Amino acid sequence: MKYDDENIPFDKSVKVLGWNSSRFDIALLWDALDCEFWSMGAPIGSLNNTKSITVTHKKSHMKLQFIDAENLFGPMTLKACVKDYGDKSEHKDVFSYEIISSSNWEEVLMKTEPFEYEDFKSQLKGGYSITKDEYEQYLIDFNRFTNRLEYLKYYNINDTEIMVKPLMNLIDTFEQFNIDVLHYISIASYAYATKLYSTYFPSKFNLESDKQVYNEDFDINADYSNPNPNAKPFILTTGYWKNKYYHYNQQDYKAGRETEKNISPDDYDYYKSLFETSVCSICNAKFTYDNPSSLDRQDNELPHTKYNQTQKQHHYISR
Repeated sequence: MKYDDENIPFDKSVKVLGWNSSRFDIALLWDALDCEFWSMGAPIGSLNNTKSITVTHKKSHMKLQFIDAENLFGPMTLKACVKDYGDKSEHKDVFSYEIISSSNWEEVLMKTEPFEYEDFKSQLKGGYSITKDEYEQYLIDFNRFTNRLEYLKYYNINDTEIMVKPLMNLIDTFEQFNIDVLHYISIASYAYATKLYSTYFPSKFNLESDKQVYNEDFDINADYSNPNPNAKPFILTTGYWKNKYYHYNQQDYKAGRETEKNISPDDYDYYKSLFETSVCSICNAKFTYDNPSSLDRQDNELPHTKYNQTQKQHHYISR
């Protein structure tokens, strides 16, 4: 692949999107595309949660950039995404994943009868993965196919097609601001781009009109740090502190961090006094029972020690 001017190196990538692909589907890429014809770039993210990875064909120099579309919308299921962003007439179909393995897939998929409702019992979810109504719809859909394999082909194609409308709606929404959503790999990255664009090109956002429509009750000069002035001041109790201490230790233990120097029940008096005399490190509001305090680690690589904490408020602004 090349431009008309051959002196300009071709450097465009074809976007390949999947849903929740960063955790599972990415493993297939390593097997299929890490070979003599393709070279794989460094993944963005981690091996367990790869947000994006680019592979380049060694001869044509064509690039394929694999992106997890879920990161463009935020953490949600494909079913929820279609409902919130897509065509309301579309629906996500169902399939019994856990009944199939690498050793029995051919035997299971060539059967001509539909899966039983019991086949949708999920060990991962600790119950059934679908409702009775969804199972009835599955039986109706299955009647159009000769066996489970043919239904699976339809299921996979439909899973791809229903993802298109939400993506197009997202692309169109940000195109008016000259922002290409597919240039980014997460909702945080293109949201930040939108913020920068609105700063340097405010006329593109028609801010006065937006303010009238969306922000009629918002005063930029008002103090929203204390939405309920009558709320009772937050007082740290021993029971509340023990619960916090336990869960902070559990977080560090599961993450493999040291817990020997963590905060302990003996620190109760220190933090009780601290909460009474301090304010939120973000909004400077006093802590109340409506918005109690939590402790955030200043360095997320370190455990919940006394010297690695900052007080933050669970702050909500209602309009």
